Order: sequence, then structure tokens, then C-alpha cells
Amino acid sequence: MVTFSELLQKRRAIRDFEEREVPSKIIDEILQESTLAPSASNNQPCRFVVVQCRKTIKALSDESKANLLYDHAEKKIKLAPDYVTFLRNE
Repeated sequence: MVTFSELLQKRRAIRDFEEREVPSKIIDEILQESTLAPSASNNQPCRFVVVQCRKTIKALSDESKANLLYDHAEKKIKLAPDYVTFLRNE
């Protein structure tokens, strides 16, 4: 069995994916096993939506990326006055 340390040392980011579908059986197994993780107060808040339509996946990806950048910029603008005030010499 792989130790936690070995798992961390061998991890990697994958950004190039093969154009093939993951079998439903494997997706089901992953989702079933992911629900075994503990949750706060055992409230088990996990809900999953499996999206297999490439067009829908692309639309969701594009929308989330656009919102991520928008949210980040908006947070910077909101925090800027406090940051400037904090640095002001009085």
C-alpha cells in the first residue's frame, strides 16, 4: 500500500487529457468512494452532478473561468480602500 508521504511526492497536475469517455461504472465507483470522507457534524452535504455532454462541459468551464476572474477583480477593488487606509501614514 502507498504511504501518504509517497502519494504526496508522486502527485502531479494533468492538463492534457485524452479524448475518451470515462466508463459510467468508474464514475459511479469514484462518487461512491468520495462520500466516505468525513463531514462536519456528519451532516453529509455532498451532492454530485455528472455532466457528460462536451458542449455543456465547455459552457460550464467558460462560465466558471469568467466568473473566477470577475470575482477576483471585484474583491481586489472592495479591499483596496481598506488596504490603502491601513498603509496611510498618520
